[in-house]
Amino acid sequence: FAEDGFSLPTDENIGMGAQAHHTDDRSRLCVQPCCDPSGHVMVYDGRLDNYGELQSELDADADVLPDTEIILRAFRRWGVDCFGRFVGDWSMALWDAVNRTLYLARDHAGARTLYYAQDADGTVIWSTYLDSYLNTGHLQAHDPQYLASYLAMLPMYGRSPYRNVQAVLPGHVLAITECRSNLVQFWTAQAHDQMSYKSDGDYDAQFLMLLGQAVSRRDGPGAPKLAQLS
Repeated sequence: FAEDGFSLPTDENIGMGAQAHHTDDRSRLCVQPCCDPSGHVMVYDGRLDNYGELQSELDADADVLPDTEIILRAFRRWGVDCFGRFVGDWSMALWDAVNRTLYLARDHAGARTLYYAQDADGTVIWSTYLDSYLNTGHLQAHDPQYLASYLAMLPMYGRSPYRNVQAVLPGHVLAITECRSNLVQFWTAQAHDQMSYKSDGDYDAQFLMLLGQAVSRRDGPGAPKLAQLS
């Protein structure tokens, strides 16, 4: 659904659509699809937790910048290396107008989905939801390996329930040009020394601290609160 608006700009090479659904005050700052003076275009589904640090590193003058503007500035500054600097839950499509390259990227944990498929003429269709492929012909054949993995509770990396639709891997960016596509991993898990505490109470305190940190990162200004026990 698009209760907060819908936008679909196109040109001869690229078309991007965004269905806005605002969840907090920061999300209302984003106007999508977002463009910059270089001609780059992007759509984005997610939340940047380290937007303050990124804005400082980019020497941004504005008091408040939307996530989309921060991402485009980061791309102009660091290129493809920018994706490894984004902390949060997100997936995005970014069109590099200078190098004529489409980047499909997904956060390190895969919290936000991102699918893509290719037509017979080479046209690439991407979306954060499988519903977008209805009436395209891409949902006619199921992927038996995905279904077997699902029933066996095994990883289903890079797959969808449909044979002709693939998923961008978490922590990866897929670079697509007219000639080829290239999947690059921009994040790997970091191993640290094992932490140990003196008492069960210390473990409880550490858990509550990490839980509070996780909740505060997702609790943007103006966001509704919902708690559920299961």
